[in-house]
Formats: sequence, structure tokens, C-alpha cells
Amino acid sequence: SVPYVVRPTSTEKRDLGLSPAQLAGLRHSLIAVVERGTAAGSRRKDLAVAGKTGTAQNPHGKDHGWFIGFAPADKPELVVGGIMEFGEHGTTVAPYVVRALTRYLLGPDTVGTIKVKVLVDESVPPQDTAPRPIELDPDSAAAARTLDSVRLAEPAR
Repeated sequence: SVPYVVRPTSTEKRDLGLSPAQLAGLRHSLIAVVERGTAAGSRRKDLAVAGKTGTAQNPHGKDHGWFIGFAPADKPELVVGGIMEFGEHGTTVAPYVVRALTRYLLGPDTVGTIKVKVLVDESVPPQDTAPRPIELDPDSAAAARTLDSVRLAEPAR
């Protein structure tokens, strides 16, 4: 697919409330994530990328992994983020984001195939992972306590 701008950008500068030294430290830390940290497997010799990996806990299965990266690290031109349901770690997502950054900034012929372990043996369709409400027997003690708390929560008239 052809990359495109989802929402127009602005050249307006914003004050983040950080000193130049703090901003330099933050950038240094984000570069270290890709150079020797959790996204080190995505490091490239031809493009300096910085970013942050992360994990979103999922109480109903494997955790979700995410990565947000920008490049070039010293003077960013592009930011790309990705999340992979059931990806377990941001380390899993980082190669795909770095690949997108590289294709856009250096050209499609500069990247090869990503070699990663297969996380699942079959396709997993999207699913609603929210817990289902528990149905209470209206005659049970639990239902009575629930109904009493609802009645107590009603505003006085």
C-alpha cells in the first residue's frame, strides 16, 4: 500500500515544559531502546531510529505488544506506531514499525522480509475481550445485596 498522511501536520512548536537537557536525555533514552534495548533486534545501519516498546496487559489471553518509533533519530521526519494483538511484547512489533519507517524514508527496495517467530499456529479472528456480565438469580442473596446497593445509590427525593 502507498503511505499517506492521515491528518495534516502543523509546524507550530509546542512547549513540553522540559529543559533542553531533559529533552536531550529523553531522546538519548529513546535511541538506546533501538540501539541496545528492547527493540535492538530492529536496529539498522542505514537509518537511526528511536522509539519505545510496550506491553498492554490482556486479562483474557496473551498480552498485546506495541512500538512507537521515529526517524531519523537526530532530526525526526516521521513517526510510526503499531500495536499487535496477542503479540506479547513490543519487541514483536518493532521490526514492522522500523520497516515502515525505512520503506518511507529510504525507499521500498531498502528492506527485506521480516523474519520473526510465529506467535500463533492459526489465524485468530478479532474478538471482544471484555468480560461478560454475570447474571444473578433474582432470588439469591447476591442479587438482594446488589439491588439494595442500587436502591441506596438513588438520589433522595
